[in-house]
Amino acid sequence: MRNALATVFNSGRLFIVLQLVLVAASALWLANVGRISAHTQINSWNSSVLDSLMPYVTDIGDGITITIACLLLFVRNRRYAVFTGLGCAVSGGIVQLLKLVEHDGYYRPVAYFQYHAPDVQLHLVQGIEQHYNNSFPSGHTTAIFAFCFACALLVRKWYYQIGLLLLAALVGYSRMYLSQHFLVDVIIGSLIGTCSSVFFMALYKKKDPAFTAS
Repeated sequence: MRNALATVFNSGRLFIVLQLVLVAASALWLANVGRISAHTQINSWNSSVLDSLMPYVTDIGDGITITIACLLLFVRNRRYAVFTGLGCAVSGGIVQLLKLVEHDGYYRPVAYFQYHAPDVQLHLVQGIEQHYNNSFPSGHTTAIFAFCFACALLVRKWYYQIGLLLLAALVGYSRMYLSQHFLVDVIIGSLIGTCSSVFFMALYKKKDPAFTAS
């Protein structure tokens, strides 16, 4: 298993390194300004163009979209698609378990500001259904990072891996832009997704010795 993990890390090292850089930078900023201040700042960076785009971006990380993507991947490589799907499913299960543990004690941004800072007016995108509980962690972010990391192992060009990471990060950003999650929810979700995908891709490596680093 150790050799399989080493192969997976080597294959996706660019994706992993860049993700860790983003996570570290975000965590440092979060530690400096705090969860609430970070969200109000992110929420202030809005525009009519982003209001139109972000609902579509966030849907990329939806469970239905990820399931369809895994089915499309199934056409190319059945076994790989199965292990990719397992990585997404297990990471999703971890997210739901964490949401169950914290239940409604961790409000989503809209509910938090409504109850604790009613004088703060968040920028909300019209037509988006706002949720109030179970903010931690972000399920959409978890799913897209799990899927994109698995896809990053299939491509051989560095710019594809960067593109996949940026796509995953953009979905995570959309969850904050739409005030569905705080930054910490997105950070942890991204780590759960990638770690789950790493584990299942290592299992795939054990089943398919022909798997090589890209």
